[in-house]
Amino acid sequence: MNYEKMMDDSAAYIEQHIRENLTAQNLSRIYSCTAGYFSYIFSYYFKEPLDIYIRKVRFKHAADQLLLHTCTEDVAKEFGYESTQEFEENFKKEYG
Repeated sequence: MNYEKMMDDSAAYIEQHIRENLTAQNLSRIYSCTAGYFSYIFSYYFKEPLDIYIRKVRFKHAADQLLLHTCTEDVAKEFGYESTQEFEENFKKEYG
């Protein structure tokens, strides 16, 4: 298996499906491997854990939505947060 292609494809998949519940388990099924193996290869290739990568991509997309003057509450819900407060706290951790 070409690991470089698999990782490039997985990054593209994450970008396209960022509003969904993305997990190592879900992604590993696409590439017919175990979640642990997928996470290991992903972390090695991208030099950061899968969950951190997904969080960064999610907040990048959320920031783009906020720049379009979208309501914070709507953005929080769109990206899977139960409350605006939880979203804002995590967003501040990411962007300061």
